[in-house]
Amino acid sequence: MRKFDEVIQFETNGQLYNHLQVMVDGLMDEETTIKEVSSILNSPYGHLLSLDDFLKCIQSFINRRIIYSLRDSVYPYFSKFYRLNTNIITSNILGYLISNDGDVRMIGRHLWDQLKLVESVQLNISTMDEITQMKYISSLLQDLLSPEDRVPISILFFNSRSKDVRSVLMNYLSMYLMNYYGYVKTQFEQQTFPHYKEVLQFKALIADFDERFCRIDKCKELHAEYAYPRLHEICIRKSAEHMADTVSKRGVSQHTFLSMLKNVSIGRAGGIRQPDGSVQTLAKISCSVFVPMYLQSFTPEEQREISKNVSLDWSKIQNNG
Repeated sequence: MRKFDEVIQFETNGQLYNHLQVMVDGLMDEETTIKEVSSILNSPYGHLLSLDDFLKCIQSFINRRIIYSLRDSVYPYFSKFYRLNTNIITSNILGYLISNDGDVRMIGRHLWDQLKLVESVQLNISTMDEITQMKYISSLLQDLLSPEDRVPISILFFNSRSKDVRSVLMNYLSMYLMNYYGYVKTQFEQQTFPHYKEVLQFKALIADFDERFCRIDKCKELHAEYAYPRLHEICIRKSAEHMADTVSKRGVSQHTFLSMLKNVSIGRAGGIRQPDGSVQTLAKISCSVFVPMYLQSFTPEEQREISKNVSLDWSKIQNNG
């Protein structure tokens, strides 16, 4: 009988609470399929796993190279155990970040972002060898995403005593600078670094970008509302019409939250007019997201190269080197 079949048998009989080892064995059994592993993790009994058993299962998934396929099933467990055992989970995630396995690194990056480890983790750069430092930089920055979670910690590697490490950092940060110019510039200027050659080069690169953007802002021909005023007006109007049509056709008819809204009169002061004639000021709510400037303009070949590097097996590079 397969280990998974034993799990189903005990679960059917309502005895799985008393046979947790059966569940662990079923999760770690190589004959248990990805779908079956997910069903166990997503079952009511999954929360009974201890931290030690969970980490053993994760290592088993990594060894079987199925961890990325199970990402949606394991993420909630990491969040749960992080609240209970912050140091242990953090240590494991840092290990995933510098794994040679590309899928494991992707899991590590997602957990790093999801748990906002940039706010709590302090990497002791002085105790790391060059290879480890380069692994952290490459792993955190190679997909060009989540600058708010990656740049603040990565930029500190400009303090590294290794010229090669600082050169690797500059190469990756240059790409982030192209895509998230304002944020990267702010993070760099908030720090004080030794006057290494690479630091001065990156500072000069920022100055060059400043000059370029200043020229672009002064060039009216590059502004759509100036160069193509009629076309720009049509696009704005059509966009507003499409949004209104979408809300009208789908919002109310499909019983979304919009169906709970009602029409109100907006006063000139920017608020809701009350029955007594007074105006209640509207609350101001805003949000912002990071949008890469150049990432979408990369050629298909360049985008494939980025995807290839993200999932690359670093052990093969080391062996070839």
